[in-house]
Amino acid sequence: MSTASWNDLRINQQVCDGVIKTPDGGSFPIHRVILSAFSPYFRAYFTNSLNNGDPEFTEMVISDVSSEIIGLIIEFAYTQSCPVVMTNVHALMIAADKLSCLPVVNFCSDFISRNISPTNCISTWKFAKSYFCQDLEVKAWQHICDHIETVMLSPEFKTLTADELTKLLSADELNVKQEEVVFEAISRWVLVDPPSRQQHVSQLLHCVRFGLVSLEYYCDVIRSFPFNTEESRQLLSTIDVLFDTGEDAYYYRYCYFRPRIPNEVIFTFGGWTEGSPTDVIETYDKRSDCWYLSNIKDLRIRAYHAVIELNNLIYVIGGFDGAEYFSTMHCFDPTNYSWAEKACMHDVRCYVSICSLDGEIYAIGGFNGRARLNSAEKYNPALNQWTMIASLN
Repeated sequence: MSTASWNDLRINQQVCDGVIKTPDGGSFPIHRVILSAFSPYFRAYFTNSLNNGDPEFTEMVISDVSSEIIGLIIEFAYTQSCPVVMTNVHALMIAADKLSCLPVVNFCSDFISRNISPTNCISTWKFAKSYFCQDLEVKAWQHICDHIETVMLSPEFKTLTADELTKLLSADELNVKQEEVVFEAISRWVLVDPPSRQQHVSQLLHCVRFGLVSLEYYCDVIRSFPFNTEESRQLLSTIDVLFDTGEDAYYYRYCYFRPRIPNEVIFTFGGWTEGSPTDVIETYDKRSDCWYLSNIKDLRIRAYHAVIELNNLIYVIGGFDGAEYFSTMHCFDPTNYSWAEKACMHDVRCYVSICSLDGEIYAIGGFNGRARLNSAEKYNPALNQWTMIASLN
């Protein structure tokens, strides 16, 4: 019998053999076999009495969960979906975790993840930490770091503890175009409640990479801030020496000059230079307006290839090394600068046109060393497989 049929029976209260009740008056006729198959929690309750030879349990009272939330969980058990919004998703996820309804937990986590924004990412991060939702915690944290200049304007930013703010502002991946933003964040946080938060200023000032702050800003803004602790004043005296003498000791350079990881970077792979193909990789940092030569090389010398980004990975496809035309594809992970070889295309192609759509990569046309191609194919990353598609007219 289909799940839709079972749900129709539930809605019409037909052949139901159990009921779930809540303290606020909710009462839900159910089929015990459906809920027992859906959750170990329900299975244990409805089957333990049978295993012990006791009378069957047909009624279950669930405390500390509202009838609205229990109704959503039951609907999900029957239909694998339920209506959820940001105002009830946290309560639903907590209840689902309590009742061992893992599909509902994953459903809620995916919903929250899709709806993370600068105004709710901090509460989402704290929620995920509290309930050990690691994937959601990582995604919320990344959103905070990526959008810190907007996040620091939100009401949630004021709720961070000193230790949480220290962790955030110390992060190498914090996406700030100028280091001055870090001090602005500290100032904004302290001024919410100066009497109680001034004591944390010294701790927070260590997060500022002063070597990346302009001398003008340091003198006009940071030095004029009303620091009320001796630790803060001592730290700034040390920074004064750094600016006055250009101190180059390793400790100072590591703490105060170390750049943060760029958030917006352009990569170039190979190409034609000085009359031959190359394997050089260069990166462009938008914040510093500079090109950098990478220590990592392409896996092979090539030119006339295609490059595309998909799911935070960079795919280098096809190309020509001056003697051979390629059907190969290599995947570059910019987070750890590692390469992985992927499935080859069906045809060798240089000058190939590349695009992505619905999570797949399309390779269209190109040149195989003998003729221009009208063939096309698409790549599925999950299957690591290329499939031929309709040719060009």
